[in-house]
Amino acid sequence: MEGDRVSYHESVKKMYEKIKDDKITNIWNRYEAQGFGGDPDKRCPFCQGGVRCDLCSNGPCRSDASIDKRGVCGITADGMAMRMMLLRNVLGTSTYQYHTEQTIKTLRATAKGETPFQ
Repeated sequence: MEGDRVSYHESVKKMYEKIKDDKITNIWNRYEAQGFGGDPDKRCPFCQGGVRCDLCSNGPCRSDASIDKRGVCGITADGMAMRMMLLRNVLGTSTYQYHTEQTIKTLRATAKGETPFQ
């Protein structure tokens, strides 16, 4: 974070001030509580040392591609990175499944003239 800048967008700045005034916690408070100060670009030292995986009970494991250090299961740093990217994409996509289903139902009902929409 550059100085006290939370965002370049005026609407985000206004909302940030409102939540701060209302004593509601926000992402910046949580960064500070984790010991990162107000800097979202600062990461935990464990993760900075390589790719981190905590998907099984044998971990967390840290892998480093530069020295071919692997996780307990034998996965490489590239494998960990791809697995986490795929997992995050699947989780994000599944989050929007409900919205997609509701949109399709609304469009079908609208086509049949069963909604106030035209």
